[in-house]
Amino acid sequence: FAPTLAVAQNVRWGRSYESFSSQAPLVREYARAYVEGLQGDFGPHNVMATAKHFIGDGATWQGVDQGEARVDKATMINVHGAGYYGALEAGVLSVMASYNSWHDV
Repeated sequence: FAPTLAVAQNVRWGRSYESFSSQAPLVREYARAYVEGLQGDFGPHNVMATAKHFIGDGATWQGVDQGEARVDKATMINVHGAGYYGALEAGVLSVMASYNSWHDV
């Protein structure tokens, strides 16, 4: 199951090593390339990509894994959603949900 598209914002988050970058444009660019590389042209040597963990796991308050993302809607969409835009542009076939919450929802 890959790629992980978290935009890690806190070095204390125990999964920050899974993030491509703390900068959304880079995560978007890497996500697109990663999905294209995995899925290719749907040949016998390619696999289905899974964009994960939707959405905001890199934004959790104080870096708590599976915690609460306390960011506004624009930040959630434009920063933490960036990798998903790249993955969707590349035709990702699956998305895995995250355990974190957004403003306790």
